Amino acid sequence: MSTLIDVRVPADDFGLGETMAAIPGATFELTPVVMPTDPIGRSMLLVDGAGDRVGELLGDDPSVVEARPVAGDGCDGSLFNVEWRQRPRMVASVIGEAGGTILSAVAAGGEWRLRIHFDDRESVSTAFDFFGRETLAYDLDRIDRPRVAADAFQYGLSDRQRETLVAGFDRGLFSVPRKTDLSTLAGDMDVTHQALSERLRRAHGTLVGNTLVNPTRPVLRTRREAPSPVGPAVEP
Repeated sequence: MSTLIDVRVPADDFGLGETMAAIPGATFELTPVVMPTDPIGRSMLLVDGAGDRVGELLGDDPSVVEARPVAGDGCDGSLFNVEWRQRPRMVASVIGEAGGTILSAVAAGGEWRLRIHFDDRESVSTAFDFFGRETLAYDLDRIDRPRVAADAFQYGLSDRQRETLVAGFDRGLFSVPRKTDLSTLAGDMDVTHQALSERLRRAHGTLVGNTLVNPTRPVLRTRREAPSPVGPAVEP
C-alpha cells in the first residue's frame, strides 16, 4: 500500500555538510528531484541566501565532484549543476532500488528534509534496514499510514493520479507564482507533457466531482490502470 514518509538526514551523512557549516543561513533544494531511474549522478541545486562564496564552497565540498553555475533565465548564480560523489548517490540509489521516489529534498541548518514515496511499507523497511547497516543517521518525522491510500480511494483517485497531485503540490506547481511547470514535472515523473496534463485534468475533475459537486456520493473504483499501447501509461 502506498506510503509517504518525511525524514531528516544530517548533511554530514547525505551531502553539503561543510558548505552548510560555512553558510548556516542558506537553504538548498534539489530541483528537479531525483527519480528512481536517476540516482543523483548530476542534479540541479537551487541555493538561496548563500552570498557570493557559495560557488567556491560547493566546489570544495567533499560530497561534490563539480558544481557549475547555471546562467540565464533570470538566474543570479544561485542555481548550480552539481555532480555528486559516492555518498549522496548511494542514498538515492538505495531509495530508488527499493521502489521509492524522492518527491522533495530541501536542506538548511545542517540537515536535509526528504519527502519520499514508497509503493508499500515493505519497501520502506528495505530502504531503512540498509541505511541502518550503513550507519546512516536519520530521524523519521512522519509516515502516512494506510489512511492516505484510503483517502485517495474514497475520492476516486487512482494511485498515479494521487502521486501526480502530491508531486505537483510539493514542487510548487499550484503555487502563485509557480515554482515549476508541467514540462519540468513531466520530465521528473518520466511521462510525456500530454500524459501528465491529461492525468492532472482527470484528477482535478475527480476531486471536484467527489468533494464539491457530489460529496456524499459513494465512490467505487473498479477499473485498474492499464499501460497505453504506445508511450507512457495514461490514466483512464
